[in-house]
Amino acid sequence: MNMQKLNLKLVKKTTIVILTILYVGCAAKKSLPSQSDIAYANYGSPKSIQEFEANVRQGLKDPYSAQISCSQPKKGWFEIKAQSFPNQYGYVSVCRVNAKNSFGAYIGEQSHIYCFAGDAFLPIDDILVTQELFEFHPVP
Repeated sequence: MNMQKLNLKLVKKTTIVILTILYVGCAAKKSLPSQSDIAYANYGSPKSIQEFEANVRQGLKDPYSAQISCSQPKKGWFEIKAQSFPNQYGYVSVCRVNAKNSFGAYIGEQSHIYCFAGDAFLPIDDILVTQELFEFHPVP
């Protein structure tokens, strides 16, 4: 009787492992947009460096003392390599930010990726643990 219980437990565990591997293998595939999707997507209105800087300031403890320098925004589509996050279309900029912390000291310049998907402002570093999960595809 004990041998049957052991075999049943082993079969259940093996089944769970196999199903998990199959699920993860299937879920890893994410469809890329077609050329038609890219051509007719709503990228929102063109964004300026000043619009990026203003939105970055809104998320800071002391926005008026922050030193912010953003790159020229680029139009394109981007993917966040997570199954549940759909491809986005809009404008992307890399901003260097030196802001004060809660103690009033500057933390040192750090680079962050920011996006406007339509009119929604997305601080990519807040969404992702690492920037390796983000891929930008510029569109002329």
